[in-house]
Amino acid sequence: MNNRRLGRIRISIEMIDHALKDIVDIFAIMKLVPVRAEFIYCSNEVEYIAISDRFEIVPEGHIIPEYAVDVTYENGRIKDVKVVLK
Repeated sequence: MNNRRLGRIRISIEMIDHALKDIVDIFAIMKLVPVRAEFIYCSNEVEYIAISDRFEIVPEGHIIPEYAVDVTYENGRIKDVKVVLK
């Protein structure tokens, strides 16, 4: 894989069930392409490993870092999406 801008994010099943359109919009804003998804039973979340220009470059053999996604809404619409290294 040539693009090594990899990151891990987790999304709760509750958010997937109730705010799927927002998740699609967030992924589009981040230009995020999931390359792996895994259901984490103990936390009831889906962990995505993904490529995005908002992630740092991860050298081959290094651990892929986890990021928090901070979404700001205005008038019920997504205003801004920030990615923060956990």
